[in-house]
Amino acid sequence: MFLKVIGEDLKIIETSKSCVPRLSIVASIVNSPLLQPYVFRNYEHPAGRDSHYMGSTSYQLWQAIQCSMVNSQASAAAPLYFEEVKLGNFLLQDGGVIANNPCAIGVHEAKLLWPEERFHCVVSVGNGRSVCDLESEEAAAPSSLSSLQKFNRIIDSATDTEGVHMCMHDLLDENVYFRLNPYMTFPYGLDEIDPKKLEQMQNDAKLYVRRNSAKIADAASRLLEASSSV
Repeated sequence: MFLKVIGEDLKIIETSKSCVPRLSIVASIVNSPLLQPYVFRNYEHPAGRDSHYMGSTSYQLWQAIQCSMVNSQASAAAPLYFEEVKLGNFLLQDGGVIANNPCAIGVHEAKLLWPEERFHCVVSVGNGRSVCDLESEEAAAPSSLSSLQKFNRIIDSATDTEGVHMCMHDLLDENVYFRLNPYMTFPYGLDEIDPKKLEQMQNDAKLYVRRNSAKIADAASRLLEASSSV
């Protein structure tokens, strides 16, 4: 579907034009000794300002999207749903495998492009989170975990989004950083098809918007303000 919309030949660097936002799409390199982010960019870094993260500007836009469209929320099962994508010498999967909240990567990239500018507005949009299991009564009685449970907990920890959020919250001013991430009634799966749960998912989002309308309005206003900052 998206091939028809964006075309097969459009390279990501070709989307970089005057008055067009700089774009980075994060994937994960999974065939290296250590998992690491891979950043598709529609910009080149200034001379002498190299990123911490490997990446490229030479691939087609659809290839970047293909490598980054796997995860919709943190889940131990998410990487198992889709095969890796081979580009050059790398096997790539969705960036959520290693950077499920890429906000810090975005801040890093922006600082390289505009090192002298202050941040004017940073908006981080999550895909929802469920209430921590530790708040349930069942968690009150400690018990041994199976190997599979331990594995799933480790994966869930690695794909957690809130750790980055807490760091950004502490590092950036309150009127600069906005995190939008609704609570969910259920820990919905990637393959959820139950009509009632899908309807509840929409209701969760609508409730969040109503309860956080002031914050959303502040973020929108901040984005629309003319500023020399990033």
